[in-house]
Amino acid sequence: MRWLLTLLIVFYSGSAIAACYDWPMRRGKGGLVIKDAGAIYVTLPHVPKEMANLVVNVRGVLIPRIRFGECPGEKRRGKKARKFVVKVVTKARKVRFCDPVWDGKSNRIVAKVDIDGFNLAEEIVKKGLGRVATGKRKSWCTK
Repeated sequence: MRWLLTLLIVFYSGSAIAACYDWPMRRGKGGLVIKDAGAIYVTLPHVPKEMANLVVNVRGVLIPRIRFGECPGEKRRGKKARKFVVKVVTKARKVRFCDPVWDGKSNRIVAKVDIDGFNLAEEIVKKGLGRVATGKRKSWCTK
C-alpha cells in the first residue's frame, strides 16, 4: 500500500511540473504575435470568446521597455529584443507555455515559454537582450 501511495505522489508531482500547453498564438496590435519581447498574444481554446484572447508574459526575464522606456537606449534595446523574439517565435515549429500561473496584478498569465525545446527567457538573457528576473527593476539607462 505504501509503494502505491509513493507511486501516486511521484506520478502526480511529475505531471504537475510538466504541465505545458500548445496554445495557439494570435496576431495582436501591429499584426504581430508578440506584444513586446516578454509578452506573447495567445487564444485559449475551449474558453468563451470574450475571455479567450490573453497575453502570456515570459517567466524569468526582464526586458527593456519600448513604449515606457526611460531613455532612447532602453527603447532601442527593447526593439532589438522584440525583433529577436519575433524571429524565433515565427520560425518555431512548436511553442509551448509551461506551468502557467495567473498574475492578478497584470491580468495576464505568466509561464515558462518553451520554443522548440529551449527556454525563451534563458535565450533572451544569453543574447544580452534581457536580464534574469530578480524582483527588482534596474534601470537600462546609464546615468
